[in-house]
Amino acid sequence: MMYCQECVSLLGDYVDGLLSEERRRELEDHLSYCAPCVTFVRTYKATSRVARQHLARSMPEEMGARLHAFLEDKISKG
Repeated sequence: MMYCQECVSLLGDYVDGLLSEERRRELEDHLSYCAPCVTFVRTYKATSRVARQHLARSMPEEMGARLHAFLEDKISKG
């Protein structure tokens, strides 16, 4: 049985799709009966989406290109 604190600690990896199949099922099982955690997950996802959208609108084009190149380099070195 998973508790809310554990759910919160796994949330970033859950949203990014990095949890093992077993951990993902455990978390989704917890979410099936815990309304406060479902609300937290929805808020977490919405906050991330809104922040990305705002950053994309307000970031200078050159900085965006440099950030994109930096991230591509880090991901490829994985």
